Amino acid sequence: MLQVLQWTIQRMRGEFEELPGLTVTVPEAVDRWGHDTDELQIVLDTLVDVRFLERSLDGAYARRRPIGEPAHIGTVEWGPEHSQKREQ
Repeated sequence: MLQVLQWTIQRMRGEFEELPGLTVTVPEAVDRWGHDTDELQIVLDTLVDVRFLERSLDGAYARRRPIGEPAHIGTVEWGPEHSQKREQ
């Protein structure tokens, strides 16, 4: 199982690199990569944790923008480290 997830992570990274505008929701990822929902949720969360992907407020995953590139307002799901900045 671990080997399959590692292979899937590499495959997904490759597709996100080759297709810069690619965004997927979990159901779309299931259709695209053919794994079950739980497995793909683990892979997508892992790619968010390593800061390769970001998750929008509507649940879509996309390649993380390079530092300095402006965010699309309302689409990025900010973590707790940004909550104080937004409240000020």
